[in-house]
Amino acid sequence: MLENNFFNTSWEDISQAIGRLGGTSMKQECDILKTKPLDQSNKEIIMEIKHSNEAIEQLTKSFRSLKRSHEEDKRTVKRLKTSHKIVLSENKKDLAICRKFDTVKALLQFTYFTHPSTPECPNTSSRAKATPEVIPISFCSAPTDTSYWKPKGRVIDNCERIPMYARIGVFSNQGLYGYDTSIRKCGVFLGCLKSGSKVVGVKIGMQVCGRPFDIENARFSNEKDLLNLYVF
Repeated sequence: MLENNFFNTSWEDISQAIGRLGGTSMKQECDILKTKPLDQSNKEIIMEIKHSNEAIEQLTKSFRSLKRSHEEDKRTVKRLKTSHKIVLSENKKDLAICRKFDTVKALLQFTYFTHPSTPECPNTSSRAKATPEVIPISFCSAPTDTSYWKPKGRVIDNCERIPMYARIGVFSNQGLYGYDTSIRKCGVFLGCLKSGSKVVGVKIGMQVCGRPFDIENARFSNEKDLLNLYVF
């Protein structure tokens, strides 16, 4: 251990040298340090290191929390993006396909079809039972009670994977058909409308109130309700 007199003499020499090189302010700092007990200086240094470590640990925890939050956000976005996308190529055997021959024959007739179980069209008289629901019920084995109709895949997301003559209809975000009587639409899938490589619409064999069973070229941009068009 250094003798006290030797330490004081050495410190004075160092302080004087620092004063000559760095000016009075640096010398004053040395004088202040000289007046502090070494144990106190060491304690302050240790406390600063401790506080720095605590700050680093807190920052690390915050970073990990942000990372977990970011990963959860990524998973949420992925779930939202894929919530409507069902890969129908894996589920084609579960899809109800309309009878091709009967459907084509009916389209060629260009006439109205009725069924006793369907709800009536509003503001019609002689063809009150010629509703959209008649087509899936008559040609696609759809249940007469539309509450049993369940969406399986959104058309806009799966159009090129949907088999011809699959039955399709407009459903709510909650998976209900007929939630809005003004846009009750359903029928037979007859292909995709494309602009270049992009799917822009769908060909539907359907009957709407006031019009006979026919092929409609429906574009997603023109009819917003078709964004909720599903295979069922």
